[in-house]
Amino acid sequence: MLGVVTLLYSLDYLPGALTLAYQLRKLLPKGSKEKQLCLILSKELIEEGQLSDDALKVLEILFDDIIEIDPIDLSDPVIRQNQVNLMMLENRSELAFTFMKLHLWELTQYEKVLYLDSDVLPLDSDIFKIFDHVSNQTSDQIAAVPDCGWPDLFNSGVMVIKPSKEKYQELHELATKELSIDGADQGILNQFFNPMCHDGDRLTEWIRLPFFYNVTSPNAGYQYSPAIKFFANKLKLVHFIGKNKPWKHGSTGGQYNDKYRNQWWSLYMELCHEYFQSELDIDIDHICRGVKDVDLSDIDLEDVKPTPVWNPAKEAPSDELPAEAPHLNISNSYTWESELVVIPDDTPAQEKVTVPSEDGADITADHDTIVEAELPVTEHRHKTYTRPKPIFPWELDTNYKATRVFPEDE
Repeated sequence: MLGVVTLLYSLDYLPGALTLAYQLRKLLPKGSKEKQLCLILSKELIEEGQLSDDALKVLEILFDDIIEIDPIDLSDPVIRQNQVNLMMLENRSELAFTFMKLHLWELTQYEKVLYLDSDVLPLDSDIFKIFDHVSNQTSDQIAAVPDCGWPDLFNSGVMVIKPSKEKYQELHELATKELSIDGADQGILNQFFNPMCHDGDRLTEWIRLPFFYNVTSPNAGYQYSPAIKFFANKLKLVHFIGKNKPWKHGSTGGQYNDKYRNQWWSLYMELCHEYFQSELDIDIDHICRGVKDVDLSDIDLEDVKPTPVWNPAKEAPSDELPAEAPHLNISNSYTWESELVVIPDDTPAQEKVTVPSEDGADITADHDTIVEAELPVTEHRHKTYTRPKPIFPWELDTNYKATRVFPEDE
């Protein structure tokens, strides 16, 4: 039997896990028992009442098997030693808990396991053809797609493995002894299986899979868009990497909107309607999280003050208003990163300009020309214009010294 497995270690990824399982159910042949959907679930989500009964019930419907495992404690040596590298990944400290993926090698009830991160979207049933690439796979091999940022390393969001309890012990031992390259599971798995990382010290091997089994989004690589366009008919799965998951930006998506996120949202809303009797976004705090009822008898209503309403057109802000700074949405993504246009420049590289200096002698210097690009809908063209000549002597004379003085300098 083949296992199709995902991991849920935080409620932040619950919408992804639900949508992934819902999509996989639609793609798997009905009645087929060749493949089984399995969820690795952190015990604390249930034991601490974080996961609501309704959400747990839906997970039990969508997955054939739910395996509860102990969470990784923040004091665990593996977590502590890898924090330094996680800070380099824009402080993605939550990725430390992905070391729970190592438990995949304990799933020996499956002949092979296709692991999928919960933030992926399988596009069609061709995703299961991934098993065709590993017909003779051993437990010393891992099949995965090269990472978009580190092409000599594989991305651990989609991978095929052959479970082995012996390999689990070896991986766990390596994780406790060595610092992970990225501070998370991807680094340590490459250090174990990827010959580029262990220099042949082990007999392990990475089987490279075609990139269309794990197409990461968003991606600012200048060659990525043409590649996606060329392989459009072959794409099997889209992987929403980084912090900007589809469910964190609403169904409109904002600046992260694209057809794949729209497709994810379409499935998500369909799931909501079918299992949560809602055509709106899942309210994670009230439907999926275990929220305890509040005993109003213990609350002194006289101490409950309404939030003040502020009209900025008529008055200054009240001191009682909540702080705004902690809730500011600050992004490191900029539009020019995704709209880079390369236009050939066939204009002269430099032009000589002459500027009078203070002593009456002319100064001749090189001066760059500027290319202004215009991009009409039908064609690409460009025009050039000459930068205005400098007005002040110091614009070209690097030896120019200011003559203005201040009283305290005299």
